Amino acid sequence: MPRYSTLLNQIKSNVFIICPNNSGSTFLKNVLATCKQTWNLKAEGQNTFGFSGPNRYNKTKPYAPLLWASKESLIQYFINPELYNWEESKRAWYLQAFSRSPNTATIFIEKSPPFLLNVPALNQYFNNAKFIFMVRNPYAVIASIAKRNCLKKYMPEKNIDLTHLATQHIINCFHYQRENIERYNHNGIFIKYESMCNKHLETEIKIKKLVPELDDLNLHQKIAVKGIYNETLRNMNEQQINTLTEQQLETISNLLIHEEDILHYFDYQLL
Repeated sequence: MPRYSTLLNQIKSNVFIICPNNSGSTFLKNVLATCKQTWNLKAEGQNTFGFSGPNRYNKTKPYAPLLWASKESLIQYFINPELYNWEESKRAWYLQAFSRSPNTATIFIEKSPPFLLNVPALNQYFNNAKFIFMVRNPYAVIASIAKRNCLKKYMPEKNIDLTHLATQHIINCFHYQRENIERYNHNGIFIKYESMCNKHLETEIKIKKLVPELDDLNLHQKIAVKGIYNETLRNMNEQQINTLTEQQLETISNLLIHEEDILHYFDYQLL
């Protein structure tokens, strides 16, 4: 495959956005796709044809869509190295990647939220791997997930409490993310959704320091996201949190109160 062989030599860094779902990573991925030095996928790597790994929509593994870290059995499913062939996935991704400057671009960009559980493997199998670690206010993330009643079709039990599951999911994500940040601080940076929205110039500087080739990065631009938004970046936390009922807030806080250490690590507070 000549194109694959060419890209193996041309791509100098593989940059992974490591972030829980519903936390702003799609906007960042789409912004990075506008940079002239990047190779990008139209869909998340986990949903790209040829990806060799666990499918989050496998109905034998309930709760996977958006809730892949909500149960220990699911986490073990997604971190099982025997279920992945990263070399095959790399080949599929490179063959389908697009770039504004295909003759000169040297940075491959990928983001698939469940890969938050697979950072050691990404670091091992991808040349010069670099990581942008992200989190977002847990209440806003949980609100965004909990309103998706369509998720219940993947769940065999009746009367599932999506708010409870989403809270447990984000708690587990935060614990894995802290480990990622501390283990890969030499080839990764940490940014928060709130900082990306409110201090975009500072965030740009951090990303450019990690990946100097992204000299044309501009976070303050109008970007389409999931066919829902097409606007400049703005902090939507308050809008999301305001959709939570008092009962939902109580459910979330009753679980998070036992996780104050991890909340403080990311500088978030109980509501």
